[in-house]
Amino acid sequence: MESANSEKNIQLYSPMGEGFALFAVEKSSKKKEFMLRKANREFTRIFADRGEVDGKSFFQLFVDLPDKIDIQQEIILDKKIKVMNSVPSSGKILKTTIFSPDWEQIAVIVEDITERTKMEEELSVQKAYFQQLFENSPEGIVLLDNTDRVVDVNKGFLKIFRYSREEVIGQLVNDLIVPSWLKNEGSELTGNVLGGEVIRAETTRRRKDGSSVQVAILGYPIMLTEKQVGVFGMYRDITERKIQEKRIHYLSYHDKLTGLYNRTYFEDAVQRHVQEQKPLSIIMGDMNGLKLINDAFGHYQGDLLLKNVARILKENCRDDEIIARWGGDEFAVLMPEVKHKEAVKRAERIKRIIGDMDYFETPVSISLGVASRTEGNEGMHEIIREAEGEMYHNKLMESKSFYKNIVSSLKKTLFEKSNETEEHIKKVREISLDIAKLADISEKYMEYLELLAVLHDIGKIAISENIMKKEGQLDQEEWGQLKKHPEIGYRIAKSLPELAPIADGILSHHEHWDGKGYPRGLKGEEIPIISRIIAIADSFDAMTRKRPGRKVLSRRESIKEIKKEAGCKFDPELVETFLFLIEKK
Repeated sequence: MESANSEKNIQLYSPMGEGFALFAVEKSSKKKEFMLRKANREFTRIFADRGEVDGKSFFQLFVDLPDKIDIQQEIILDKKIKVMNSVPSSGKILKTTIFSPDWEQIAVIVEDITERTKMEEELSVQKAYFQQLFENSPEGIVLLDNTDRVVDVNKGFLKIFRYSREEVIGQLVNDLIVPSWLKNEGSELTGNVLGGEVIRAETTRRRKDGSSVQVAILGYPIMLTEKQVGVFGMYRDITERKIQEKRIHYLSYHDKLTGLYNRTYFEDAVQRHVQEQKPLSIIMGDMNGLKLINDAFGHYQGDLLLKNVARILKENCRDDEIIARWGGDEFAVLMPEVKHKEAVKRAERIKRIIGDMDYFETPVSISLGVASRTEGNEGMHEIIREAEGEMYHNKLMESKSFYKNIVSSLKKTLFEKSNETEEHIKKVREISLDIAKLADISEKYMEYLELLAVLHDIGKIAISENIMKKEGQLDQEEWGQLKKHPEIGYRIAKSLPELAPIADGILSHHEHWDGKGYPRGLKGEEIPIISRIIAIADSFDAMTRKRPGRKVLSRRESIKEIKKEAGCKFDPELVETFLFLIEKK
């Protein structure tokens, strides 16, 4: 009868895949231990590391249980079901359930949950990792249900769109962040994800305050529940990147300084007009005087000149005409549907306006060439070459009078800005030529000397007028600025064909015979002879004239000073020649 009941209990309480055993009190035992009566195969397998299970008591087999169990009280009398996990020395994790089917027996169900526990631990780690990524990701993340409502968001999403968590949970995402003109796009993207697609897009979204933000979106479907598909959406703020992309795109087709199109864009535009059968004209322009402005007043002022020229071109061209900075000081205008006669008129007006500019009281001009396509079958590159050819021809024809005007303007500016006077220049020229004649200077150098006598201080036009006309002594910084005028004058002369032969003379007219002058510290005959002559003539006349910060000397005192500086500041032989001339007068 007892055996039958035991078999019945085993069948009743032994779930598939779990170990089951029935323990009963041995009536003959004085200790009333619960001895193993019956066990299924899984129970035997689970405890295989403990040898033969038959004949063993409950506590012999379950030595690893975490709690000490009073079987008689807790299980049999109190009718409790005890469920505990244990980790035997074998490393397995066992779930043990103990209960009492009757007053003299206990039943034990043992489940090996090692693999399941490991999987649960791994899943727990993954969930924690995912939660950490979700919360701390710099990207904005949103979980949507299948109706497009927000289930959850992270801090990144709230930061990008400037909402609080309470304001977004349960709301339709399109109502929150999609601009009205992109509602259809937003719905389509969500629909595609719910349909099983992974979507990537770059688009515009709206913040809480109504401002726009450029975002990159990654969306893919996820299972929110066993039956419900949702959307996992990631948003990255790419506003700064888009601004940089636009800037790079702009710079790739525009000149950074003037804002005009660059040569690359102009040539692309030319290609687009190759097949057009309409009148089309091109104006090519080359600035005159830019190098002089750069050399005399610095590249900053030269850049301002180019910007002004660009402005004039814009003001005198239609919106559909393409104006480009072709090169350093060259410009080009592409004029669709403009006949040659009209293009020539436009070029003449541009030339007149630029020529009327008085930039630092220095003449500037632009040489222009115009070419047109009238039949629609001429090659565009041939038209460009034709316009360039006319431009260079005009530049050549205009250059002589232009540079003559520049030299005249430079003289005028020098007299106005500095303390130089016509009388002083005349006297320096007279003394210099007299010295040169006695020194047997060649005719060619006599011409250079005459020009140098007038323009040796031309670099002073770029020195501040406050320094040039200051009463009293110059401070160290002011003196340093003034000492730059030979180098400035040299650069000016080099940029003008008429003055290029005297560039070295201008650079060296403050060098000293003993090598203690400036700017290069030349010594003796290293100094050009025309500079050595000008130094004596200029110094002698300057001593006898009233100038800011200088005492006027008498003729006798001036001669004495020149004698004193012979062999130091001045060429001693040229000083002898000068003294011979002075004594004769």
